[in-house]
Amino acid sequence: GEIAAQQALAARVERDPEWPVRAESARALGARGSRHDHRGYAAGVLLRALRDEDATVAATAAGALAVLGERATMPRLVEALEQAARDGRPGLVAAIERTLGALVGDTQRRTLAEWRALARP
Repeated sequence: GEIAAQQALAARVERDPEWPVRAESARALGARGSRHDHRGYAAGVLLRALRDEDATVAATAAGALAVLGERATMPRLVEALEQAARDGRPGLVAAIERTLGALVGDTQRRTLAEWRALARP
């Protein structure tokens, strides 16, 4: 069923050697997860995928988290935003900022401190 489908996608996100497969699997996992009440599994996989060495995979995972729509991911997204900034990954910074904006329902630019404040439970 659905759990098996999400697990199969997660395995591809986390272990497939080809970046296009990892990116497409991340997108699909976000879309599938968004249609179900239990989004925590998909959220965990996608949050880990933000650390993928391939910029496209990481940015696609950020977009999939926006589709998933779990505000509970915001604290970890802010941590990932900080790490991406430290690592010099501007494309990922922009993707995570778009995801955070989608989760709060606007496109306003914010500082890291402002994102931290919004992400507090």
